[in-house]
Amino acid sequence: MIFILKYFWGIGVIIGLYNTFSVYKKLKSNYDKNNITIEEKCEINNFIKWYGICFTFPYLFLQIFQLLGNYKTPMYIFLLDFNNKFFILGFISIVLYWILVLYLIIIKNGAALMIKYNASIPRMKLPKDEKTLKLIFIGIVFFGLMALILGNKIMGGSIAEFEKIIN
Repeated sequence: MIFILKYFWGIGVIIGLYNTFSVYKKLKSNYDKNNITIEEKCEINNFIKWYGICFTFPYLFLQIFQLLGNYKTPMYIFLLDFNNKFFILGFISIVLYWILVLYLIIIKNGAALMIKYNASIPRMKLPKDEKTLKLIFIGIVFFGLMALILGNKIMGGSIAEFEKIIN
Protein backbone atom coordinates (compact mmCIF):
# COMPACT_ATOMS: atom_id res chain seq x y z
CA MET A 1 0.00 0.00 0.00
CA ILE A 2 2.81 2.40 0.89
CA PHE A 3 4.47 1.62 -2.46
CA ILE A 4 1.31 2.56 -4.35
CA LEU A 5 0.98 5.81 -2.39
CA LYS A 6 4.61 6.72 -2.88
CA TYR A 7 4.76 5.87 -6.59
CA PHE A 8 1.15 6.55 -7.63
CA TRP A 9 2.13 9.17 -10.22
CA GLY A 10 4.86 6.88 -11.59
CA ILE A 11 2.23 4.21 -12.12
CA GLY A 12 0.21 6.89 -13.96
CA VAL A 13 3.20 7.47 -16.26
CA ILE A 14 3.34 3.76 -17.09
CA ILE A 15 -0.40 3.67 -17.80
CA GLY A 16 -0.11 6.83 -19.92
CA LEU A 17 2.73 5.30 -21.96
CA TYR A 18 0.75 2.10 -22.42
CA ASN A 19 -2.34 4.02 -23.57
CA THR A 20 -0.27 6.14 -25.94
CA PHE A 21 1.33 3.02 -27.41
CA SER A 22 -2.10 1.37 -27.77
CA VAL A 23 -3.52 4.39 -29.59
CA TYR A 24 -0.41 4.57 -31.78
CA LYS A 25 -0.68 0.89 -32.74
CA LYS A 26 -4.37 1.22 -33.53
CA LEU A 27 -3.90 4.35 -35.64
CA LYS A 28 -0.82 2.90 -37.37
CA SER A 29 -2.70 -0.24 -38.33
CA ASN A 30 -5.43 1.95 -39.80
CA TYR A 31 -3.05 3.95 -41.93
CA ASP A 32 -1.06 0.89 -42.95
CA LYS A 33 -4.28 -0.68 -44.28
CA ASN A 34 -5.58 2.46 -46.00
CA ASN A 35 -3.88 4.71 -48.47
CA ILE A 36 -3.57 7.94 -46.57
CA THR A 37 -1.73 11.07 -47.52
CA ILE A 38 1.49 12.32 -46.01
CA GLU A 39 -0.48 15.18 -44.43
CA GLU A 40 -2.75 12.67 -42.68
CA LYS A 41 0.29 10.70 -41.45
CA CYS A 42 1.78 13.94 -40.08
CA GLU A 43 -1.55 14.76 -38.43
CA ILE A 44 -1.69 11.32 -36.81
CA ASN A 45 1.92 11.55 -35.64
CA ASN A 46 1.27 15.01 -34.19
CA PHE A 47 -1.87 13.72 -32.46
CA ILE A 48 0.07 10.79 -30.95
CA LYS A 49 2.88 13.09 -29.81
CA TRP A 50 0.54 15.43 -27.95
CA TYR A 51 -1.58 12.55 -26.66
CA GLY A 52 1.54 11.02 -25.15
CA ILE A 53 2.74 14.31 -23.70
CA CYS A 54 -0.62 15.10 -22.14
CA PHE A 55 -1.04 11.64 -20.62
CA THR A 56 2.47 11.16 -19.23
CA PHE A 57 4.32 14.40 -18.50
CA PRO A 58 1.95 15.75 -15.79
CA TYR A 59 2.24 12.47 -13.89
CA LEU A 60 6.00 12.43 -14.33
CA PHE A 61 6.34 15.95 -12.93
CA LEU A 62 3.99 15.24 -10.03
CA GLN A 63 5.98 12.10 -9.16
CA ILE A 64 9.30 13.91 -9.27
CA PHE A 65 8.02 16.79 -7.14
CA GLN A 66 6.37 14.38 -4.67
CA LEU A 67 9.65 12.55 -4.12
CA LEU A 68 11.82 15.68 -4.02
CA GLY A 69 9.35 17.44 -1.74
CA ASN A 70 9.44 14.45 0.64
CA TYR A 71 5.67 13.94 0.50
CA LYS A 72 4.39 10.47 1.32
CA THR A 73 1.14 10.46 -0.68
CA PRO A 74 0.08 11.61 -4.14
CA MET A 75 -2.50 13.87 -2.52
CA TYR A 76 0.22 16.34 -1.54
CA ILE A 77 -0.91 18.51 -4.42
CA PHE A 78 -4.05 19.41 -2.43
CA LEU A 79 -2.16 20.57 0.66
CA LEU A 80 -1.40 24.10 -0.60
CA ASP A 81 1.99 23.87 1.10
CA PHE A 82 3.51 26.99 -0.45
CA ASN A 83 6.47 26.74 1.95
CA ASN A 84 7.84 23.79 -0.03
CA LYS A 85 9.38 24.74 -3.39
CA PHE A 86 8.59 21.31 -4.81
CA PHE A 87 4.92 21.73 -3.97
CA ILE A 88 5.01 25.10 -5.76
CA LEU A 89 6.61 23.46 -8.81
CA GLY A 90 3.99 20.68 -8.76
CA PHE A 91 1.18 23.21 -8.41
CA ILE A 92 2.56 25.32 -11.27
CA SER A 93 3.03 22.22 -13.45
CA ILE A 94 -0.63 21.26 -13.00
CA VAL A 95 -1.85 24.77 -13.81
CA LEU A 96 0.44 24.97 -16.87
CA TYR A 97 -0.76 21.54 -17.96
CA TRP A 98 -4.37 22.69 -17.83
CA ILE A 99 -3.49 25.83 -19.80
CA LEU A 100 -1.73 23.62 -22.38
CA VAL A 101 -4.75 21.31 -22.63
CA LEU A 102 -7.14 24.23 -23.15
CA TYR A 103 -4.77 25.71 -25.74
CA LEU A 104 -4.55 22.41 -27.62
CA ILE A 105 -8.27 21.67 -27.45
CA ILE A 106 -9.66 25.14 -28.11
CA ILE A 107 -7.07 27.05 -30.13
CA LYS A 108 -5.08 24.32 -31.92
CA ASN A 109 -8.23 22.40 -32.93
CA GLY A 110 -7.45 19.42 -30.72
CA ALA A 111 -11.17 18.86 -30.19
CA ALA A 112 -11.60 18.05 -33.88
CA LEU A 113 -8.66 15.64 -33.80
CA MET A 114 -9.95 13.91 -30.67
CA ILE A 115 -13.35 13.46 -32.32
CA LYS A 116 -11.73 12.26 -35.55
CA TYR A 117 -9.55 9.66 -33.81
CA ASN A 118 -11.99 8.80 -31.03
CA ALA A 119 -12.36 5.20 -32.17
CA SER A 120 -8.64 4.63 -31.51
CA ILE A 121 -8.72 5.95 -27.95
CA PRO A 122 -9.34 3.06 -25.53
CA ARG A 123 -12.44 3.24 -23.33
CA MET A 124 -13.34 6.76 -24.42
CA LYS A 125 -16.53 7.76 -26.19
CA LEU A 126 -16.49 11.46 -26.96
CA PRO A 127 -19.33 13.65 -28.17
CA LYS A 128 -19.42 14.23 -31.92
CA ASP A 129 -19.74 18.00 -31.51
CA GLU A 130 -16.55 20.09 -31.12
CA LYS A 131 -18.30 22.81 -29.13
CA THR A 132 -19.59 20.28 -26.59
CA LEU A 133 -16.15 18.70 -26.26
CA LYS A 134 -14.54 22.11 -25.73
CA LEU A 135 -17.10 22.94 -23.03
CA ILE A 136 -16.43 19.60 -21.35
CA PHE A 137 -12.70 20.35 -21.20
CA ILE A 138 -13.34 23.86 -19.89
CA GLY A 139 -15.51 22.31 -17.17
CA ILE A 140 -12.87 19.70 -16.33
CA VAL A 141 -10.20 22.38 -15.96
CA PHE A 142 -12.47 24.67 -13.94
CA PHE A 143 -13.58 21.96 -11.51
CA GLY A 144 -10.04 20.56 -11.34
CA LEU A 145 -8.74 23.98 -10.36
CA MET A 146 -11.46 24.33 -7.73
CA ALA A 147 -10.58 20.88 -6.35
CA LEU A 148 -6.90 21.77 -6.34
CA ILE A 149 -7.48 25.00 -4.45
CA LEU A 150 -10.27 23.87 -2.13
CA GLY A 151 -9.64 20.11 -1.90
CA ASN A 152 -8.10 19.90 1.57
CA LYS A 153 -10.48 22.53 2.93
CA ILE A 154 -13.56 20.74 1.56
CA MET A 155 -12.27 17.45 2.99
CA GLY A 156 -12.00 19.08 6.42
CA GLY A 157 -8.22 18.84 6.48
CA SER A 158 -8.27 15.06 6.11
CA ILE A 159 -5.72 15.12 3.28
CA ALA A 160 -3.21 16.89 5.55
CA GLU A 161 -3.96 14.44 8.34
CA PHE A 162 -3.52 11.48 6.00
CA GLU A 163 -0.10 12.81 4.95
CA LYS A 164 0.87 13.04 8.65
CA ILE A 165 -0.35 9.50 9.40
CA ILE A 166 1.70 8.01 6.58
CA ASN A 167 4.82 9.79 7.88
